[in-house]
Amino acid sequence: MIICFAAVDQYMSTSMHERRQAINLKCMHRLIVISIFLSILYGIPFLVFYDIQPLSGTNTTTCRPNDNNGPFSKYVIYVSLPVIDGFIPIFIMSIAGFIAFLKVRTITKRKVHIIRLRLEQQLTAMVVMKILGVFITIIPFLILYIIRSTWLRPLDRNETDCLQKGYKPIRLVYTEQPLTARILVDGSKTLPIDDLIREFFSLHRMLLSKTQLDDIDICLLPHCDIHEITVNQLTKLNGHQEPVLLLTARSNSEYLLTRDLEELTFRQQTGLNVDISVLNHIKQDNERLREENQQQNERINELEKQISDIITIRDEMKKLCKEYKNDLKRNIDKNDEYYKKFERLDLKLNKQLLQEQNLLISTRLKSE
Repeated sequence: MIICFAAVDQYMSTSMHERRQAINLKCMHRLIVISIFLSILYGIPFLVFYDIQPLSGTNTTTCRPNDNNGPFSKYVIYVSLPVIDGFIPIFIMSIAGFIAFLKVRTITKRKVHIIRLRLEQQLTAMVVMKILGVFITIIPFLILYIIRSTWLRPLDRNETDCLQKGYKPIRLVYTEQPLTARILVDGSKTLPIDDLIREFFSLHRMLLSKTQLDDIDICLLPHCDIHEITVNQLTKLNGHQEPVLLLTARSNSEYLLTRDLEELTFRQQTGLNVDISVLNHIKQDNERLREENQQQNERINELEKQISDIITIRDEMKKLCKEYKNDLKRNIDKNDEYYKKFERLDLKLNKQLLQEQNLLISTRLKSE
């Protein structure tokens, strides 16, 4: 908004009409106060409707509207970002800057003071370069935003209902790098693939008779960290057509390569076409990983048993040390008691011996 004011001010300062040159410092102060007030009013709904929400499948959070594709979300997507923050400021800056540039060129042909002419040229060049920088940085963002909002948009609620009910064509395809464990629908909510497949099987009895729900196996390549994928990414992977579900089905220990649901042919005798060759390396990797996991689990169980034995031995040693300490303390107490008794007895004997010596001395004296 401030850049728009600067462009309009430069246009008016280059105008030859006195009324158009009436923007002085006092008027600019008023315009700045008005712009601050309008900016506060514009930002109040964002403070009310925006909320910090965690991104599913990650440890990060994001700030986005909390009304789940409600009126404010549509206002932000279709009005606030592209129109209020995009086209309107660019339109005002472009028109005012272009007219100011033309006015400066006409001023050079008139008898204008050389100092004012240089100042106007410098200020106009600064404003035009600023407008050009904003134009270059914002226009690509708006173009990408429009493309993403129109062609790569999330499914709306009606399309989500159709997807869950099986009315919209869904691709069940095999790829060299399966990416899914969940599908993101409605912009923020997650829909597990198992629920979608279960709903799909309940509507297609022939497929249910050929392949049971327990035979569905979501296939992830080794060291694949992607556990969920957006509908936009699915649409992009499928050549910007309908969303796809990347998974593999298994029936009687054989992997199935399925195609569009509209093109599926259910054969009464042979069933679905099976292509095992393209999945041999994945089966081998899965078997190897299963064996490695089993070995690791056995090793973990052994370590847990050893740790439990060590803990038991430590507890027993603590118990024995405590008992020995108590016995030693009792023995020390008994020894102290015996020592006191011995001292008393020794004192008594010394006393008695002294008395006997005194008696003997007195007897001798009397005899003499």
